[in-house]
Amino acid sequence: MSRLSPIGLNSILSYIKSWVIGKIPTKNSELTNDSGYITTSAVPTNYVTSDTDQVVSGVKTTSNYKYIVGPDMTKGTTPTSNRYVTIHRYYDKNMNAVGEYWLRQTATGNTELNFSAKDAFTDGARATNGTDISSYLSIGVNSSGKSYWEVNGGCRNNLLPLSGNNYDLGSSTLQWNKVYSKEYYINGTIMGDIVTHNSSEYAKSSHTHSEYDAMTNTEIDAILADVFENNNNS
Repeated sequence: MSRLSPIGLNSILSYIKSWVIGKIPTKNSELTNDSGYITTSAVPTNYVTSDTDQVVSGVKTTSNYKYIVGPDMTKGTTPTSNRYVTIHRYYDKNMNAVGEYWLRQTATGNTELNFSAKDAFTDGARATNGTDISSYLSIGVNSSGKSYWEVNGGCRNNLLPLSGNNYDLGSSTLQWNKVYSKEYYINGTIMGDIVTHNSSEYAKSSHTHSEYDAMTNTEIDAILADVFENNNNS
């Protein structure tokens, strides 16, 4: 086998060097326009990173369901302290939180999904440096396996059953403590203003609303008992 002379080896190396140099872009058009190169136009400009804060514009969709994992939560157990998974939190342009929904397990054994909104007020008027006022709705399951919902805020619509004569307000063992009402009805018939009628009015089967008198709680209880007894006997 013959050997390459130093001159032949130098010739090969010179050829390789020339080939490599010929492939290196030497002008701007080769960097941005010519085919066969990685150009600046191929670099994504709107992508999500995990290590920096960023604003991602446009509509983003996924091809399948995505999961949000609560690393400190275990179904069927009670944590020693409250555990949270913030699913979404919404901010204004100054990065002040104005709404969120999140899931939590509490140390008392409740599992809750919470929806909340807040704004800042001073003396009843919105103010950028005011006090945060929050309203929320929670649905969950307590430590005894009872489902519940909780609302912090007023109701601004009618609260109606899904169908008539099928659902109760309270039960024989779980009763509401107090009911404040201007008027009340039984079987669609107005029974009047509870706190202004006297017992003789309620005792009548066809009472009117012309007699008024202030009553004690004991008198009100007696009147209501008479009303329900008369209604059941009618």
